[in-house]
Amino acid sequence: LHSAACIGGGLTTWGIDENQRGFLGIGHHHSRVPPTRVPVPTPASERQEIVAVATHSLHTLALTKSGHCFSFGFGEAGQLGHGDAATLWRPRLITALLGERAVDVSAGQQHSLVLTAAGASYAFGSGFSGKLGLGDQRSHALPQRIGALAQVRVAVLEAGALHS
Repeated sequence: LHSAACIGGGLTTWGIDENQRGFLGIGHHHSRVPPTRVPVPTPASERQEIVAVATHSLHTLALTKSGHCFSFGFGEAGQLGHGDAATLWRPRLITALLGERAVDVSAGQQHSLVLTAAGASYAFGSGFSGKLGLGDQRSHALPQRIGALAQVRVAVLEAGALHS
């Protein structure tokens, strides 16, 4: 239902949001077809340069050059990583990851993955079919380190519909 791109250090989205899920990150718009720059909140002392973006059908993740992760969109299963199931209309920093420097993000069907510079892997959202890799099928609204991957250095993470 939508697409996203990193353009000139910023985040741009486009698509149709007829069901008001917020995944375009530009506020309460039912649809916005042309590419539109998404305002990403920044501390006054820091310029947020977006270097990576990941989307799935109803949510979006954005990664800054400094290693911060932002999320927005439909959060029903906790896939936004803020500890709740709220829908976010604009990007919000995932504060649970502030102690980590993220280097990659991946968005799947109602779940998200984050990879850190140290090689740690985090998962959050719907645990249906075990897709979070946490050894069960429970959902988690905050990022959880994937313990089964703790002893290896992960290079790339990818989230799919019912798997990761």
